[in-house]
Amino acid sequence: MPEFTRELDPAQGFNFKKDFQKTIGFLTMLKIGTESFAADFTVNSPMAVTAASGITTQATATAGALNVVAVLKNIAWTMGDTDPLVFKGLLSIAGKQAFSALLYASMIDIDVEIGFVIYEYDPLAKKYYAAFSNSAQANTDATATGVKGQIKKDGTDLKMTINPEADEAVQSPINYEFDLEVVPKPIVQPLLFATSSTRKVTKNWGRTGPTT
Repeated sequence: MPEFTRELDPAQGFNFKKDFQKTIGFLTMLKIGTESFAADFTVNSPMAVTAASGITTQATATAGALNVVAVLKNIAWTMGDTDPLVFKGLLSIAGKQAFSALLYASMIDIDVEIGFVIYEYDPLAKKYYAAFSNSAQANTDATATGVKGQIKKDGTDLKMTINPEADEAVQSPINYEFDLEVVPKPIVQPLLFATSSTRKVTKNWGRTGPTT
């Protein structure tokens, strides 16, 4: 069975350079239980031409500027309807504090709403495109919306961790590595793929079933 697995370049994600065509990705929104994470990293969208109408809603934002919750290091989905979305990424100081507080608490509400986008480079079109996302596809950039799921459980353990020490690969802004696995709610939700700036594929995540 095909799968989507990408190792991403966080240095390029934080400090985008046009002469390096590396795959990058971001969390555009994250809510765990009642905790909404701030989009407090400002990065650059490689789809700068469309980013003015993209995920940022700040009136002062310039074309190409994105406000994101996290810069991703890798992402994986084995494309089964109920298979988890697996994320490894980097959160801000405030994001790390919120994530850690959830881990320390007795988490009863493990519902998740998560938005993400992966950008790849099309060498024929000579531009970046949205390769995998819940809201962006090919030439259309991301919006700050999410798909609904729950934190995956391994027995009684939740598949979410965070490193208490700052990551050293990118030292500014200060950031912390996290891991998170999310399984879908019992509803069908589309995930959007593209293999170039024009070729699009849509796959379903989740199956309709009882909600309780």
